[in-house]
Amino acid sequence: MTPAKDTESMEIDAVDRIQRAWTDIHPDFDVSSIGIVSRIWRIGRHLSEHRNAILDTFDADAIIVDVLAELRRSGEPYELTVGDLRKVSRLTSGGVSQRLSRLEGLGLIARTTDEMDRRVVNVRLTDTGIKLIDDIAAEITRREADLLAGIPDEERRQLEHLLRRMLGLFE
Repeated sequence: MTPAKDTESMEIDAVDRIQRAWTDIHPDFDVSSIGIVSRIWRIGRHLSEHRNAILDTFDADAIIVDVLAELRRSGEPYELTVGDLRKVSRLTSGGVSQRLSRLEGLGLIARTTDEMDRRVVNVRLTDTGIKLIDDIAAEITRREADLLAGIPDEERRQLEHLLRRMLGLFE
């Protein structure tokens, strides 16, 4: 996916055509949201495909990366409980357990029982896991910065602000 370098020269796009068609069919509909929501939705699909292509080069997927990244961002010793990971991953207990088993089998994490409370299982990144998530994060940030390079810094800050406000409506 290569975004257009000069969006100013584009007079209409597919979303404009969709809005126009709905206005023609139902002039009584307020279709102004289509111009925002449909573009965000389409951009999201492109970004998802782009990120998945990056992850494929590491033989990883978004859920695995989420777990590794959460552990890495937790700070040394890069360890959280299974319960903590379940909360941040929005997965079921079984889903988390399945992913952790896979990660453990790949040597990316180690699980240990808490010495104070045997019911608590701690998950820690291994050196291999740290290297993998650092490599993935470096590649994602580099390639996604390239995607945004055509947008001036001030417009990027404005876009970030507006998207934060919109996301806040949902979260």
